[in-house]
Order: sequence, then structure tokens, then C-alpha cells
Amino acid sequence: MTTGKMMQVRLALIIATGIPPQKDLESAIVTTLPPGAYPAIVAGKDGGAGVAPAEVYHLP
Repeated sequence: MTTGKMMQVRLALIIATGIPPQKDLESAIVTTLPPGAYPAIVAGKDGGAGVAPAEVYHLP
């Protein structure tokens, strides 16, 4: 599968959730994870500090 095709498939999965990002600067990941605790590590541009909200959804 080509990179372009993989991107189309991923985009289709994100849109199919019914809650795709509303702005180009927002990101989304669709994946299946086993139950557990997961850290979210974010880094600011040029090592800057700030706030990074994260939303996690359980989709049917």
C-alpha cells in the first residue's frame, strides 16, 4: 500500500468516528489499546512549555 493510500484510509477512519478534528492544527489517532494507564507526553515548539489538552474516547 502506498503512503498516499494509507493516509486516505486513516483519514476515512477518523472521519467515520463522527468527531473528526475541526481545525487543521488539531490531530487525531484512531487505534485500539488494551485496558490500562497510558502517559501522554507532549513537547512544545523549541522546548517551550504550555498546556496541551488531550481527549480520549471509547468508540463502539
